[in-house]
Order: sequence, then C-alpha cells, then structure tokens
Amino acid sequence: MLGCWLCALALDSVAEAGWPAIPPERQRRIEALIRHLGDPSFAKRAAASKALLAEDESIVPLLDQARKGADLELQRRLERIRYALVGYAEELTAFLRAAPDDAGPADTGPGRRLPPSFLWLIEPPWPSANVKGFVAAHQPKSGDVLLKIISDPNHELRRPATRLFCETCASGPSRHLHKYLQTAFSLQAVHRRRYPQGIDALIETRYWHPDGSIGWPKGLRWQVRMIHELDGKPHGKPATYDYPGGGPATAWINAGKLGQGQYSVRFDVDYTFTHRDGKQQGKIRSPEHAFAVGPAVLADDLIAPTDAALAKQVRQRLRMLDYHGQDGNRKVRRPWHPQISVAEDASGPKRGLHMPVWSVQEPLPVDLCFDVTIRDAVGKRFPGKPLVLPRGKIGGGHFEPRDPRGFCDGRDGFVHVEIDLKPSRSQALNDPAITSYFAWPVTSPTLRAKIVWESKQVEIR
Repeated sequence: MLGCWLCALALDSVAEAGWPAIPPERQRRIEALIRHLGDPSFAKRAAASKALLAEDESIVPLLDQARKGADLELQRRLERIRYALVGYAEELTAFLRAAPDDAGPADTGPGRRLPPSFLWLIEPPWPSANVKGFVAAHQPKSGDVLLKIISDPNHELRRPATRLFCETCASGPSRHLHKYLQTAFSLQAVHRRRYPQGIDALIETRYWHPDGSIGWPKGLRWQVRMIHELDGKPHGKPATYDYPGGGPATAWINAGKLGQGQYSVRFDVDYTFTHRDGKQQGKIRSPEHAFAVGPAVLADDLIAPTDAALAKQVRQRLRMLDYHGQDGNRKVRRPWHPQISVAEDASGPKRGLHMPVWSVQEPLPVDLCFDVTIRDAVGKRFPGKPLVLPRGKIGGGHFEPRDPRGFCDGRDGFVHVEIDLKPSRSQALNDPAITSYFAWPVTSPTLRAKIVWESKQVEIR
C-alpha cells in the first residue's frame, strides 16, 4: 500500500512528533470500539468505525497496537481509520521530503529517492498535478499540515511546504490564506536612527517574502494597499498594487524634510483577494520604527577621510567600460546585447539600449554613493540611476538613464558619452549600511552606448 511505504519514509511525520497521553477511561473506551470493529454485527462495526473516525490522532498508538494481533479483515479496517486520521499527513510529509531542489532533478540523492513506480509524484515540474490533486482531496486537513510546517522557520521542509501551499491554496478554505498571509508578509522599514535636517533622506517601507515569488499564493486575484503613518497620523498617499509581487518598496517618508525631533513610523498592508469563499479582506501591521532628526552637520559623519592615495585606489578599482569583458577579464558572447528595452509607444517598435558598465572586482575600504549624470558629445545631460556599493563588497552593473526614451530620441547606433559620478549625501543617508563613503567626484573616460532598433542586429565589436 502506498501509505504504508511512505509512512516509513516520512521521518518527521505525525507519528514521530510524540503522541499525547490518553487518560485510562478514554483508553478503555477506544479499546472497546476497536474490539467492536471485529463484531459479527455490521451495525456495531459501522458504529464503531464512525466513533473512531470522530477521534483525533492521539488514538493512533492504540490502533497500531491492535493491528499486531488482528486478522487480515480487522487490519484493513484499522488501516482505513488510521489513514483517515494521520496517514494522509504522513504521505504529504513524504511528498515534501522527496521534492527536488529548486534547480535540481527529480532524483534528489541518497535518502530522498522514491521507487521508480512512484516517480510520477515528483517528476518536474514540481509540484505535479498528482501532488496538487492529493492536497486538494484532503483539504482542509492537508492545508493544516502544511501551515504547521510553514509556521516553524527552522523546519527543514518549510520551503517545499511553502511552495506546495501556495500552489494549492485555491483548493482550501480562505481561513488558511488569512493565517498564511499574517505570517508570510515580512514588513520592514529601512531607516537610520537619526537623520540630518534639510538633506533629502528617504525611509523605505517594504514587504517581502523570504522565499521570493514561490511564497505568494497562486491562482488568486489580488490587491494590496500600503498605508503609512508618521507619529500615529496618516502620511502620504496609499500605494496600491494589483499583486503582491516580489516585495515592493516605497520611499514614502523624507526625513530631511521634517523638523528636528523624535519620530516614529509604521505602516499597514491591507490585502484583498477573491477566493471560492468570496471576497476576502485582511490587514497586517508593521512594528513601530523610531528615528530622530537633528542638525544638518550630522550628514558629515558619514564622509570618509579622503586623500590622494585613497582617490587613486577608488579610481583604479572602479572600472567603467563600454561592456563587460572589454578589458579581457572574461569572455562575453554578446558584449553589446541591450540591457534596456525602449518602446516609442504601446504599439510601436522598440529599441534596445546598451549602456556602459561598471564593476568593482576588489573590495574597497570605503562605501560608494554616487549620483549619476550621463553626458553626450554635445554636452546634453541625462540624470541616471544612482551607483551605491557598500564598502568591502564587490559588484557591478550598467549605467541607466532615468529617461531611456529621452536618451534614445533621434539617435541610432553608437553614442559617445561620459559618466559623471558625484558623491551623494542623500544616497548615503538612504542606506543604513553606508557608514563611510568616498567624497570625491569621479568622471569616466569617453565611453560608448549603443542604440539598436528591434529589427536590427546588434553588432559585436
């Protein structure tokens, strides 16, 4: 029987969790019902079976004990009752244990293999329709088992349980989703303990899931609203999203615009979803986050002591090139492949934009916090997205104009540009990880961007 084999595989099944003690009086009553399962009278057997199914999983040790000396017919009756109480949970645990890693094959190595006849349970993509159907057939109890595993952040099966729950939540009751969402949303405010007055510094509020996109329930219509409070009063306009996504961030509070003093910020996530139980609503509240605003001179506390030797080190390690691999450090098959797609309008043709790149391959002793300006050959300036890299880290990316369409307007092919990097107190204040940033400007050599119409082939040079 599938249930019997999988019970042995489920190492952390319900049976291993430890059974609660049964009072002697109740034990005698359960043992009497078990004996009635073997009574010649069909009515007595049916009544005993119904009574045992109404019990909880704590009677399973008594069922297991009774099976040892029972005849084949009684064993089968006991197995059916046991399966209805806990067997589905043991099979579900086994499905989770046999699940492949996110990038791994169905065969998951020693101790996690199913016999060939059961490989249909875990063949990619996981979870298969068969596993989903199993969960749906045992709702709401199967959902309760998954939620119990998910509620333990250290459980070794928490991640596959999360994935399976989110793939099957539509088959369960809405109470499962409310319970899950109350713990699935991780609410965070990214802020410092103090800020200087008069210097733009944005406090980001965000929600996210530690497992990324697999942590959001599938097959539901969503709406999420983020509502912010400053010192207990509404602040700014609510942010509305049609789907939870991977963790939207909203920079709602500009601490630099506030007067000097002590403040607290918190926010709510109001969620609405449509389920087979109808339209559902819920709310999750963030903890309260405290910060202070003081004199503008506080901003200078983040500036690293800078001299010519440090400036030389930064300019040597901060490489700015036309494309990754241009310096011969690595091979790139399509060096001019566009990083940005630019649409003229909703139905018109698109252009691909390849912008110069930057990298730091050896850690620096200072943070990099730059506002970026992209200058073309005629001196026209285009604000770019900032460059931020905490000290001691390596990283890289490409420069990107905030208005890619404006940058591409009227151009085609190569465009010569220079990148101006200006140290930014605001960018430094926005990120609490920044403690000592480089305070001298940096300008790139002349570099090339490339604009290509969608129908044209990108040249490799």
